[in-house]
Amino acid sequence: MHFPDEWGPGGGDSGPTESKLIPLLMQSNEALLIKTLLARSCPSARLSRVQRVQNKMLWRAYTHYRDEELIHTCAGDVNEMLLFHGTAERAAEDVLAHQNGLDPRFSNGGFYGPGIYLAEDPSYPIGGRYAHRIYGSGGRRVQLLIVKAALGSQQEMGQRISAETRAMRMPGVRVEGPPRLLYNSVRGGPHRPFLSGGGESGCDASIVHVAYESRQMYPAYVIEVEIEMGAEGCIELMHSGHTSQTGYYIVQIIDLKPIKNPQSGAADRYRLVISDGRHYMHAMLSTSLNPMIQRDGIRALSIVRLDNHIMNNVQNRKVIIILKFALISNDQPQIGHPQQCLP
Repeated sequence: MHFPDEWGPGGGDSGPTESKLIPLLMQSNEALLIKTLLARSCPSARLSRVQRVQNKMLWRAYTHYRDEELIHTCAGDVNEMLLFHGTAERAAEDVLAHQNGLDPRFSNGGFYGPGIYLAEDPSYPIGGRYAHRIYGSGGRRVQLLIVKAALGSQQEMGQRISAETRAMRMPGVRVEGPPRLLYNSVRGGPHRPFLSGGGESGCDASIVHVAYESRQMYPAYVIEVEIEMGAEGCIELMHSGHTSQTGYYIVQIIDLKPIKNPQSGAADRYRLVISDGRHYMHAMLSTSLNPMIQRDGIRALSIVRLDNHIMNNVQNRKVIIILKFALISNDQPQIGHPQQCLP
């Protein structure tokens, strides 16, 4: 049996069935690859820890399926990818303790029925409460699995979601035969967490792949990611009228309320409280951005990128008027314990 070279001679010193987690240097080739995958769609996420998963039993099951079975049913293309998976309330170590690793039998379902949902972009599990939140980090640090998946021939679902797709237990029929062949996995999206479609900003949207057998997947890495809120003290920068070096600010909405416009036929306004984790201040949304609230599901605890704003004085209080922004992720825990930014 050939194990990955980086595991060491004989696949390393782990037991035959246990998952051994090997810490990696951040300058290693493996960590640099993961940094590249993160930066592709989630620039506000900083990779803080990488552990390689070495499990001989799971690797044998995965490679046997990939090299001895799957390759003969999909014209020689096993369609292997590195994808992101969140373990929600359970730490990755607990999931890896299961003898089958990622087991679709524990799935609670989703857009395409019970299966293991794997995202091409990390912003999908981070933005959808799928990532495991690390206790004591104030909501800033999350844990994800990076999974090597042999997806084979895929049933393309696009953005279609229905009662029929939610009831799926396996991919559909690819060839009626004989022999009768099923697709090996499902590909859908782009989707955003809990919503079909990518939205205009699409910051937490991703193509999603669904695997229905444990042996299709090998959990290759456990990573920890820290959500950065942009420039340190960016609320103070905006409050004082200074400009960010990046040209934008990443903030969290900690309160959002509609304000009824007393003028007949005039659009309602939205009042926000935005935070950088250290300070908060009040803001108003330009009425031209109102449709984004419903379309992108922006709400309290969303993280957004402010691309354009002006500062107004309202009743002797500085208020930011947001002219352009984009959603990064929804439903994050409140980051930090911000204090009001005072004059």
